[in-house]
Amino acid sequence: MQPVHHYIRLTEHLPHAVQGQALPITLEEIAAILCCTPRNAKLIVKRLAEQNWMHWQPGRGRGHTSLVTLQILPADLLFSLAQELVRTGDIRAANELIGQYAPNLPALRTRYQSWLASHFGFHAGGASGAPDILRITHSNPLDHLDPALCILRSETHLVKHIFDTLVRRDPASGDIRPHLAHHWEISADGTVYTFYLRKSVLFHNGTALTARDAAFTMERMQRESFFPWMFSGVVQVQATGDLTLLVKLDAPNQLFLHFLSSERAAIVPAEYCRQIGADFPRLPVGSGPFKVIRNDDAMLVLEAFTPYFRERAWLDRIEIWFMTEPSVQSTLQYNQPTPGWASSGQLERSFQMLTFNLNKQGPQLHPAFREALSLALDRCRLIEDLGGTRHAPATRFDVRLEPDVPAAAPPDPGRIRQLLAESGYDGTPLLLSTYFDDDHIEDADWIQRQCALYGIPLTIRPLPYREMITAENIAASDLILDGATMEDDTEMSYLDLLQTRSSFLADHLSPEQRRRNAATIHKLLQKSDRAERLALLQEIEAELLESHAVLPLYRLFITVSTRPELHGVSLNSQGWVDYRNLWLKEARDESKI
Repeated sequence: MQPVHHYIRLTEHLPHAVQGQALPITLEEIAAILCCTPRNAKLIVKRLAEQNWMHWQPGRGRGHTSLVTLQILPADLLFSLAQELVRTGDIRAANELIGQYAPNLPALRTRYQSWLASHFGFHAGGASGAPDILRITHSNPLDHLDPALCILRSETHLVKHIFDTLVRRDPASGDIRPHLAHHWEISADGTVYTFYLRKSVLFHNGTALTARDAAFTMERMQRESFFPWMFSGVVQVQATGDLTLLVKLDAPNQLFLHFLSSERAAIVPAEYCRQIGADFPRLPVGSGPFKVIRNDDAMLVLEAFTPYFRERAWLDRIEIWFMTEPSVQSTLQYNQPTPGWASSGQLERSFQMLTFNLNKQGPQLHPAFREALSLALDRCRLIEDLGGTRHAPATRFDVRLEPDVPAAAPPDPGRIRQLLAESGYDGTPLLLSTYFDDDHIEDADWIQRQCALYGIPLTIRPLPYREMITAENIAASDLILDGATMEDDTEMSYLDLLQTRSSFLADHLSPEQRRRNAATIHKLLQKSDRAERLALLQEIEAELLESHAVLPLYRLFITVSTRPELHGVSLNSQGWVDYRNLWLKEARDESKI
């Protein structure tokens, strides 16, 4: 962009220049404006003339006056270049370009944002044969789209669109249904599963899905995933034929099919996965309804996978543009109500929580200190002070177990100080780690202020999520503030919270707590009755809450607003829209929305 800077600088220092009219000037004067030597000025002028931004008629001899004709207004040039950058997918560079020069060209930003808004949204192809395209924005790149390694809800949501699992769970009934496996058999003792896979299922790279890919996936989950607990009971995986898979367990597991229905157990192509190696999370290949055709720092592009073995998605293409500060209205917007748009919302099942590191020396090891901190953090006051999408205090893991009217008694300073004294707290500072987005930092700052009222100094360490989940950070943190994911499958959600490292709770529990939990989980996996399994999980929850090993804080209320032309909008348990069901009611003039 250096030529642009040179041209803009010239126009700023030639206020009397009129577009299309020659202006006398010497090469030495241009050199002074551009702060360079006459020789470099000559090269720059030549480059600008080659771009057709200006016309240059050199004077005869050194020091003689030349003629310069500006061919394009600065605002028109910048707007045109920004459009070109957006069309090539580099919206960040376009935004930076406009932002750099907008202070001196006030109308430029308005013009650019108006055009950008028309470029975004839903582009209907209809009868013309052009593709139906949904363009939306996201704050950060999505480069961890690997079922075995995805952690953030935004990642797992997309993984569900890119990959498929052997079986699927019906969210309405909770029953396990066929998917990539059209049939399965379970031995009488419940330890041997035989799966029969569908014929002619294709991965996005054109290779056929086989039982060998399924076997590779399970073995990879045991070795290279954040969720090895899901397959810790698997002692043998064998492709006994192209479409037959044998899985042996060390003990009966009544939730094994539920494990296989999780997007984390989605089947990956063995050969492609080996070949691409570390790039697989950025450029994944699955067998799902959408395939990834581009994923870089500027955008993620998904296209409908036409040979999909189930019903094809209605959309042809989804473009997710990465913008730190979105300056456009997408056709589909989360938590941004817009007049005249369709809107729906729901209380999120997931919740924000605070975990205590019970494996590190410090005041957090004492139960009285944890109880004091729990009392000091008035959840209702947090929601009232910070607002936003924070909606309801959380006291339980499962939202369906929350009392109708949560206790809202204000903190008792006397009781809090009594507990601190009982714990022997001496003012030792504590380290609180959290994700570095605005909401997490706002929460952490609020917690820091409340703790300071009782003489508890907190140091806040915001981190990128991939740094937060390192064993070193988890071990070094006294407290971690983050969200706990609860989905439709309540049992899987509990097990995930209790056993997955990225939940933080699992690694912050004491060795004795982990041993007790492991024994209870082993017991419940052999229970065929769902009510009995849930009762055991809730026993674990009750012990953790009673000991204040984890403090649930609040739940969000998630809304999604969509333009009236967009149909098929439905929210999952996490408040995300299923893209495969979206479709556009074609406008009569087929104009862009």
